Amino acid sequence: MWWLRPASLQVPQVKLLVLVLALVMAMMSTCCLPSSSSPTTDPVADLTAKTVAVVRIDDGEIAPCCTGVWVSSFAILTADHCFDEAALGTVVPYLVNRDLADNHPRPRESVLYARDKAADLALLFAFDRPDHPIARVANMVTQGQVSREMGHPIGLWYSFSVGNVAAVRWATFEGQTRLWVQSTTPTSRGSSGGGLFDDHGDLIGITDAVYMDGQNLNLFVHPVYIRDFLAKEKL
Repeated sequence: MWWLRPASLQVPQVKLLVLVLALVMAMMSTCCLPSSSSPTTDPVADLTAKTVAVVRIDDGEIAPCCTGVWVSSFAILTADHCFDEAALGTVVPYLVNRDLADNHPRPRESVLYARDKAADLALLFAFDRPDHPIARVANMVTQGQVSREMGHPIGLWYSFSVGNVAAVRWATFEGQTRLWVQSTTPTSRGSSGGGLFDDHGDLIGITDAVYMDGQNLNLFVHPVYIRDFLAKEKL
């Protein structure tokens, strides 16, 4: 993509390097806090801390283009479609909310190191990361439950929205037949890759698609695909 720049690493080296670094970081990290087993008392603060802004840089201007969620001490989960045909090893700039207090924030760096095109999921290895909590994947998602999202719709940094799970259904969207979480939680372009959370702050979906010919029909990657992808990548 035009806002990404190639890394100096050779693509075959990326996975090995990332796996080694991931193992070291997982063993050494003490900064990451698990989600609470009880409903979060301040969902806005909780989701803000678990969410990053994948950014583009154009003529020195920084703007959010997608969203991501911390799923380990070093890994950011996001949507694969945010990166088009970018190669593994591509450097991806991102910011966290605290960076926005600076009038001229310095983008942090991550690298695209794993992707699942069928599930529309991707992982970024964050080299420059602050202390942060981790978003755990929920064990189940049910129709009617409260669902919350934190993202950057049409470039509006860290926007919070809330709704309900409208359905958990099999559907075909742009040729992909999958199990989806359908939610009334509002979402827009720029929030792709962000998390859909339950009232415990656990992931019940990843923002993926919107039906434009209806009202508030939003589709999120189901947790079963998220769990499978993270397990495959040893997370």
